[in-house]
Amino acid sequence: MLGRSQRAACHRQGPSLVARLYTRHEPGAIHMGSAVLEYHINEESRVLDIEHTRTPPELRGQGVAEKLCVAAFEHARSESLRVQPSCSYVRDRYLPKHTEAHDIAVHSVDSATPGLCISISWLGVASLRLVEARRRNPLTAAILARCQSFLKECAAVDLTHDGPPPPGVVRVVLLESSGPVFSSGHDFRDFASASAAEQRRVLEVCADVNAALREVPQVTMAAVGGACLAGGAQLVASCDLVLAHEDASFCLPGVRSPGGFCHTPAVAMGARLAPHKALELALLGSEIDAAEAARIGLANSVVAASEWPTAVDRTANQLARTFSKSVADGKRTFYRQLVAPNLRDKYAVATDAMVDMFSSPAYQESMRAFLMRGGKK
Repeated sequence: MLGRSQRAACHRQGPSLVARLYTRHEPGAIHMGSAVLEYHINEESRVLDIEHTRTPPELRGQGVAEKLCVAAFEHARSESLRVQPSCSYVRDRYLPKHTEAHDIAVHSVDSATPGLCISISWLGVASLRLVEARRRNPLTAAILARCQSFLKECAAVDLTHDGPPPPGVVRVVLLESSGPVFSSGHDFRDFASASAAEQRRVLEVCADVNAALREVPQVTMAAVGGACLAGGAQLVASCDLVLAHEDASFCLPGVRSPGGFCHTPAVAMGARLAPHKALELALLGSEIDAAEAARIGLANSVVAASEWPTAVDRTANQLARTFSKSVADGKRTFYRQLVAPNLRDKYAVATDAMVDMFSSPAYQESMRAFLMRGGKK
């Protein structure tokens, strides 16, 4: 705490005293003189929650709380954490002024489903993180049901050609996990003693989740940081983009169990890969590394360990910044033309989408601005 003489000096000298103060970091708190920012870190969800900022009267009006927030966000970046602004100052005053912090600031967090944490950033990146690392992140019936309901909410987003969606609206769905295993697939506890009807219900929810990852207007992305097995590989193959850590691996291990086969995971694999390559993975149950996954088209890129958290966030945030109705239309058009029966039908699907885009008021304005610049981008 500042002594009486220091407080008097602060009133006399204004910002000069603040300029001499420095931030001091200790677990759970950042100090600047007698001002403090308190936080706690949820290791499973990888979220730093700023709970309070307290600035004594003699230091107010001099940017001390702002400096504490800057230090907190810098610390979060250095540790690859997202920031939840539970403190009203951070939420209502700091973040509206500091758009550069929106890429890691969390708009909302939902950890009500065991094994799953859903956080939505201010930029609109919805992270669906599997957090039951000790059990190898199984896809429990409860997790699948929550993913199903969340993706239904995403599908209901109303997009217009007038520009990007407003803050808080999901633009990107990111699947990620904690621990060395991305997901081991279905939780056998949901099947071992269940009736055929109960088993079917779980599998139908899983099928709906995988279909929705392709059908929602948002871009869906998987960040595979470890071993990805069976139903986990099914989820990954259903996403639009896949980033693989250099140590990631992929496997459909159903045939390793007597009487087993990865029937439903092979559907997603067959939609993404050359059909006979997908069948090979299911028949052999062999494990492939990240480089082979990229070679056959299962992963879009392989990321070095030293660049992993930064590359995932950078890609997701870039997708969020450029997301719009046109991007959503582009995703839908791409998948529609893939299943068109011939080349001319494919072009017909794409041409309809281009006409709709060119006719929109926003794109009309964009073309006029382009022509006024003399055609220079």
